[in-house]
Amino acid sequence: MDPHVKSDSSVLSELHSDFDALGRRPTKKQRYSDSMQTPEERKEREEILERARAAENIRKRKTEEEEAQIGADEAERARFSGVFDAMKQNAFKHVHEFVTSLFKSTNQATSAQAGRLLSDHGEEIFNVMAAINPEVATKWAHRWMLEVYTAEAKKLWKLFRPGEGGKVQLIERFSLEALMKKMEATAP
Repeated sequence: MDPHVKSDSSVLSELHSDFDALGRRPTKKQRYSDSMQTPEERKEREEILERARAAENIRKRKTEEEEAQIGADEAERARFSGVFDAMKQNAFKHVHEFVTSLFKSTNQATSAQAGRLLSDHGEEIFNVMAAINPEVATKWAHRWMLEVYTAEAKKLWKLFRPGEGGKVQLIERFSLEALMKKMEATAP
């Protein structure tokens, strides 16, 4: 027999394989149904599925939060960019220059707005600055209080300075109650 000539059985076998490849549906695998599981297996399977769903929900929430944060960051950047651009268009080269001009303004309306800003939100603004850089805020507070205490000490020094009658007259006029009232009025 010629090796190049195919036998009938080999031709039939090729036709069957071609038919399978061209469209015969593969048989379905038999599924492992719930009815074949024990209650313990079913419960374990449900717990595994529930944990997988919970993990997927957490992952989705985290992704959504990250996307929201990115969106918020972009929105914040755009808002500040717009403010900085407006400041530059109005001849303020730096934020410092704008803030300093705001608080030194001689315009009555602008000065009133700056005063309301400090009255209503000054403590909050200072607390935010202190949270960002506590050392600088502490230095500012100490420097400010030193000025206040120095001014009050000068007023008290003038109050206690002996007048024309000298020290003797000061001692003769001494009244602790009157002295406390004067001190409170002079250096609250």
